Amino acid sequence: MKTCFIEQTCGLGDILLSIKIGQHFANLGHRVIWPIEHTYHYLNDYVEAEGINFFDITQDFDFKHTFLFFQQNQINEVYEDDNFIHVPLKRSFHSEAGKKIHTYDSHDAANMHGKFAMCSLTSENWQDCFKFKRNYEQETKLFTQLQIDGACHIVNKKFGTPPWWDETLNKTIITPPGYKTIEMYMDPAFTVFDWLLTLEKADRIDTVSTSTFYLFEKIDLNCVPTIYSRNTPERSHKENFGWLQTLAKKNYLFIS
Repeated sequence: MKTCFIEQTCGLGDILLSIKIGQHFANLGHRVIWPIEHTYHYLNDYVEAEGINFFDITQDFDFKHTFLFFQQNQINEVYEDDNFIHVPLKRSFHSEAGKKIHTYDSHDAANMHGKFAMCSLTSENWQDCFKFKRNYEQETKLFTQLQIDGACHIVNKKFGTPPWWDETLNKTIITPPGYKTIEMYMDPAFTVFDWLLTLEKADRIDTVSTSTFYLFEKIDLNCVPTIYSRNTPERSHKENFGWLQTLAKKNYLFIS
């Protein structure tokens, strides 16, 4: 048995999508160590994935110095020696597999699908590789606090991994008459998983392309969400949704 490091410390959607990759190495008999940013320190309490344990990168964990050594050296390919395997999913765009995808597809496709390609895997059925451990007490508490009574329109314009990356969608989203607008927000008292009940009960959902998509794929929805790209004139590459559509089992309205 070797110790396998998964280098994907941030991006909740990236992490959820990539659990299939971590399980692949666990199924080969390796011990998987998956460090994550402190922002997601609660992840083990909300996500159940066989063979996977997440470790707060600000805390001590086995072989932390070795992981940091690999991380600081910015390895672009899966590395393996007699004792360790390092899987730098965060740098998939720079891998040979990622660069090959980028010759015929988008930057985002090279980044997200490149994670699987660099491990000689596909993303097929990634949704089946984990379960949510739902905290219904917290979900109900949040739902009650939002005072939803009648038709509900959930709007999420936030994306990124705070405090390092925190952006807001620069688009106007109009709530239809008769609907109550509920803007998703970050609150230390609640995690994004505590929004699951509210998302399930929503009559309309408009969200920027972010981790909410990966939540939608695992819960029962009352509506077809609208997902907006992050495109702005300042971005160095344009986001399109071809890569995301291949990950989806549900229906969405995509707006670039």
